[in-house]
Amino acid sequence: MEKTPCYKVLEKEARLFGLPLNDFYVVVLYALGYIALPIFIKPILGLDLGVGYYSIGIILLIVIIKLMQRTGKSKYPKYLFSVISYKFMQPKIVQGAK
Repeated sequence: MEKTPCYKVLEKEARLFGLPLNDFYVVVLYALGYIALPIFIKPILGLDLGVGYYSIGIILLIVIIKLMQRTGKSKYPKYLFSVISYKFMQPKIVQGAK
């Protein structure tokens, strides 16, 4: 019986700030959304979000980055997206198929 040769993958996944690019895009979208939210809330509700809002946002951003870095090292790189897909997207598709 002939053995099939095993080839190593020489490509490395692209990373920015220790995160795979897909996870980095999620962090950037969160940051942009958190910055844009007061722009829409102030004219509609008349609320002026102060320094506390941005302080909480920065702390949450740091926590999210550390969480994504930790799950990227301990699990496979797309772990977060597979969990989100399983929890939110797949039940809708299964219910729609019935």
